[in-house]
Amino acid sequence: MKKIMIFFSLLLVVQFAYSQELLFKVIEDAPAWNRPQHRNDNYSIIIPKGEIVRGVDIVRTSIDDQSAYVTFIIYNNQRYSVRSEMLVPAFTEDLFDDSWISSIYDHETTNQQFFWVLDYYLTVLQSGNRETLRNFEHKWIDDHIEEQMYTEYPDPDWYIVKMYRYISLEVGQMFLSITGGMSNFHFMINNIRKFNSSYIVSVTNITSDFAYSNSLLHSRSTVPFPHPLETISYDLVFIRDNDYMDMYLNTTENYLATFVNVEWHIIELLNNLMEYNTVDLSKITLLPRRAPKQLNAGEECRVLENLRLRESPNTQSSIITTMERGRIVTILEIGPNEEINGVTSPWVKVQTDNGQIGWCFGLYLRETRFEPMAEELIILTEYNEETVLEAPKEEETTVTEQNSLPFLVMGSGALVLGIILSAVLFYFFYRKSRKLEQNIR
Repeated sequence: MKKIMIFFSLLLVVQFAYSQELLFKVIEDAPAWNRPQHRNDNYSIIIPKGEIVRGVDIVRTSIDDQSAYVTFIIYNNQRYSVRSEMLVPAFTEDLFDDSWISSIYDHETTNQQFFWVLDYYLTVLQSGNRETLRNFEHKWIDDHIEEQMYTEYPDPDWYIVKMYRYISLEVGQMFLSITGGMSNFHFMINNIRKFNSSYIVSVTNITSDFAYSNSLLHSRSTVPFPHPLETISYDLVFIRDNDYMDMYLNTTENYLATFVNVEWHIIELLNNLMEYNTVDLSKITLLPRRAPKQLNAGEECRVLENLRLRESPNTQSSIITTMERGRIVTILEIGPNEEINGVTSPWVKVQTDNGQIGWCFGLYLRETRFEPMAEELIILTEYNEETVLEAPKEEETTVTEQNSLPFLVMGSGALVLGIILSAVLFYFFYRKSRKLEQNIR
């Protein structure tokens, strides 16, 4: 009986979660398909600019043999697919700057030059040894090697599995996708809010149920997103720092990952390292870097990269220890400036949380709280708690009211129907279990 109650509780949670509306505005006349094949000459209808549609799912496919993201939508009670770049969140406050839009799969067709990848790939590249990647992505690599042991033709060489390489962040105006490392996450965007050169993005995780049917797949992920059974809607905070971008969950208290903006030739060097375990670092003229920050004595800071703690403020002094990324230290003193790898930053005397004292290069320290963002996060929290979407601009009111109302009614109807169905099934199984207990007695 207990198992039955748990099952129906989960059913109600899923029904409620997936009945929420994901509404998008068409920003230009959009060809739409209601068939599997996508070609520019076989679309079914044209959806006019300004229409509001309901988002269902996002997939990467090809249109005329070119890689593209398409979004499955509901329009006039019919299911279609359209190019994702033709949609934006219906009630978003802002949009991403063009410099943020990125997809590692579109390089050959769009001549795109920059890509977001996890920052530790630079560490792997500089090490000159592909085995270094196992320090960061050992979960899926170890699983792959173990699984290969039980196949008819085992091939434990994990580095040839191209589909699992390079955990990258793909950014669109209405979706985010993090792919690679045997765990893919897909999000639809509800709202984008800009502050300074960074963003707070409200998202809904639409990753397919299949990806989570085995808890092992979720545990392989390098980026610790919440499991969908916990929540599917939350805020992702993106803080830009020159070529780097730190990602947090809801507030800056919950660090998720750091991505770095790299040129295509860095990807090519990574490919070469994975296939041949060799790399020519002389081809790199300038590595991505963070912007130097003003540091002050008495501040608490977070270590951004695995960082050496030395006895004196120079690279020749003895190493006390290596501080791991994410460790919190307290600044005791600001020392002399030095240029290392073309970047000038001060040496900083710090004390670690276990009492060790030494000097480190200040470029790789950041204050634990991003103060300019504190007020923004408070405002956003209040905005989310109110659960009220901001009204569209006056000239768009007629279109929005005409098109979004049916979807709101459909969403509410689906939720009510799901609750009624769950209650009926629950009552049926409850009566059945009671009769079974009576027969046993």
